[in-house]
Amino acid sequence: MKLRNFLLISLIACLLLPVPLFGQENGQAEEEQAAGNVTLRDCIENLTLQGDLRIRYELRDLDNPEEPDETRDRMLTRFRLGFVWESIDKDWELSAGLATGGLSSTSTNDTWSEEEYFETGDIRLDYAYASHNFGPVTFIAGQQKNPYETSWLLWDSDVRPAGFTLKVEPGPVFVTLGGYDVIQIEVDQDFGILYAVQAGTEIELQDAGISLALAYYDFDGDFERQFRRDNPALDQDYEFNVVDLYASAGMDFGDIGLTVYGQVFENIGAEGDPGQSVLGGTLDPEEENIGWTAGIEAEVMQFVLEYSYAELGADSFVPGLTDATFGSGVGDTDVKGHIISLDFNVTKCFTVGGNVYIYEALERDNEPEGVIYHADLVYKF
Repeated sequence: MKLRNFLLISLIACLLLPVPLFGQENGQAEEEQAAGNVTLRDCIENLTLQGDLRIRYELRDLDNPEEPDETRDRMLTRFRLGFVWESIDKDWELSAGLATGGLSSTSTNDTWSEEEYFETGDIRLDYAYASHNFGPVTFIAGQQKNPYETSWLLWDSDVRPAGFTLKVEPGPVFVTLGGYDVIQIEVDQDFGILYAVQAGTEIELQDAGISLALAYYDFDGDFERQFRRDNPALDQDYEFNVVDLYASAGMDFGDIGLTVYGQVFENIGAEGDPGQSVLGGTLDPEEENIGWTAGIEAEVMQFVLEYSYAELGADSFVPGLTDATFGSGVGDTDVKGHIISLDFNVTKCFTVGGNVYIYEALERDNEPEGVIYHADLVYKF
């Protein structure tokens, strides 16, 4: 039996020992109780529902140096609905969510009338996980919201890691570690694993809050062998071992709220000679293995204004897990550029806004420069 399978079984066994069997309390058969108009099992105290609807217009303009410019516009819907079931003793809860979108882990958008007249969109399982609380320790099992402190760049905000997470938060210091099933391996029908650990602190001052976190992401050999099979130009020692540093600070100046943040990460496992990059060409994977971003957000009355700049090296992280919009039409990685966004909170649950992405290839030549415009209506419930 593989060590990882043994560890997973051990975690599950340890988790179940102190917890009564689902549907039983003190050896008695399960009963049901009514909470308002919702019927819940006798082990559940509350059911919370929340979600949002976003209607978006998107215009993407690619300025090709050697070909005619490419312009695409479309209308998009994103609908999400989340549920939280809380146990009576509050030591565990179950969370699940539904969202529009397809198989991609980095998008919950549904394009209007993409293939058929007024076609209807798909609703899929977005996440489903159980969270067990033991004082300062939390254990999470299932496909979950990203538990790691990060900016928008390294992990797309729609990515839901599937696996097991252990969080320890004794006061202002925290440690988060986990193992996640990334992809099914074609050759031996095994699965590739991401191992992750992050340690950091959150400090609350009189008018400010500071967060600092250091993480390490290690994709196992099965995943890396599959990745090299899909990208045969890579060196046989090429790996994804990523060191990540994230920091943010929030401050209040009267009616103005200000947040600044930054993140830098390096794939120290990117090995190879020039031309053995994920994107080929003449790129050197040992020089194109860093990504970083810095940004600032200001809240003034009902307005929220944000600006950020980012550079994403070709070999800095796994393509297909980073932000899906940044670099659209140019590349998943080897991208640099700006994001500007402005939102107006008409009410607590209704926002009108938009953003602009301006980007181009970081090192490659003869790639288009891209601009994406978004105009959004967002409703929360």
